[in-house]
Amino acid sequence: APGLVLILVSVFNNKIESEDDIKSKTDIPIAGHIIHSSKDYQTVVLNDPKSQVAETFRNLRTRLQFFTKDTKSPIILITSSIPAEGKTFASVNLASVYSLAGKNTVLVGFDLRKPKIYDDFNIKGEAGVSTYLIGQNSIEEIIQNSGYPNLSVIVAGPIPPNPAELAGSEKTKELFGELRKRFDYIIIDSAPLGAVSDSFSLAQISDITVILVRHNKTIKHILENTISDCKSNGITNLSLLLNDISRSKGVYGYSGRYRYGYGYRYGYGDGYGYYAENGNGK
Repeated sequence: APGLVLILVSVFNNKIESEDDIKSKTDIPIAGHIIHSSKDYQTVVLNDPKSQVAETFRNLRTRLQFFTKDTKSPIILITSSIPAEGKTFASVNLASVYSLAGKNTVLVGFDLRKPKIYDDFNIKGEAGVSTYLIGQNSIEEIIQNSGYPNLSVIVAGPIPPNPAELAGSEKTKELFGELRKRFDYIIIDSAPLGAVSDSFSLAQISDITVILVRHNKTIKHILENTISDCKSNGITNLSLLLNDISRSKGVYGYSGRYRYGYGYRYGYGDGYGYYAENGNGK
């Protein structure tokens, strides 16, 4: 009877619970493991650079060198299969570790449906990606100083009525072509690949696409479908990032539960659904 119960629980559980769950679904390489942050802010690397969380992002930075290799000014896209898996948290802190290494880095908020980032750096959100793409602002006008050395920020800007069309436009390619000329690293915080089509256009121009996987949050079949859709669209530069790993379970043997430390809300009116979670998923 206990064995039957365990089998039934395994069959009906549709969430990622361990690294083995991922390996059973895909052969996409795992770029890194991010441990749980108990801080109530996202800029952990910048405000607490000696923390264990910051160290896991340094490890991620090192691992990504194997994916970007000798690419000049690589574009790194951070996305997920569903909302609330920690894209912005990962994007902010990955950009931060590159800047702390002396690399001229820009963090681009390209989630045109749910703009973020500007609150984390206390900067204005009126001029950004969307206003550049419609010709309202120049690239010089949308690049903002984060307040930290070597780190610039471009926010998403006002929510447009046609985010998918803007993301797939020639103007988007022009934007990132210009950013390659000005920065050593370009980090993009994007919308979830498994929810809307916007990020597929960005993945096609990025040098690597990092898909976040969050324990007990990421849904197995949606992750599997997202990876399948990427491959169908000719996107092969994929890697996975495991987020919010419990400190008590260690970084690599993370089969135990994750724990969450701060609030997150993510709402969309066009098929995203509504999510309210806590943890490295803000």
